[in-house]
Amino acid sequence: KIQAIMTDPAVTIGHDATLAMATQLFSRQGLKRLPVVDQRGQLVGMLTRSDILRAMAFADLARLLEQNDIFAWETRVSAVELEAAITVPPTTLLPTLLAQLRAQNQKRALITDATGQMIG
Repeated sequence: KIQAIMTDPAVTIGHDATLAMATQLFSRQGLKRLPVVDQRGQLVGMLTRSDILRAMAFADLARLLEQNDIFAWETRVSAVELEAAITVPPTTLLPTLLAQLRAQNQKRALITDATGQMIG
């Protein structure tokens, strides 16, 4: 079962966090992706470092200059288009997970409990 090899506890970020907060978490934890959760702790998608760069590159520069936020650091994670994420329960067998990842051309899955809460 994948429960034996999952990262516990899961590192997540709230959808209302800023890109500055996400960047700090990426740096501190050495991550490439962050699961994004809503106020109830339900998964809403995955944020990547590339998503942050894209948000900065396509930001409304005039608005950012007015707000003295040239790098879009105060942009909320919820304003960024997030990647979909594969979720599975902790009882999933590893061969089953690997087949699902291969079929969907993904490299990672998130482990959620029966209520949809991230656990690993």
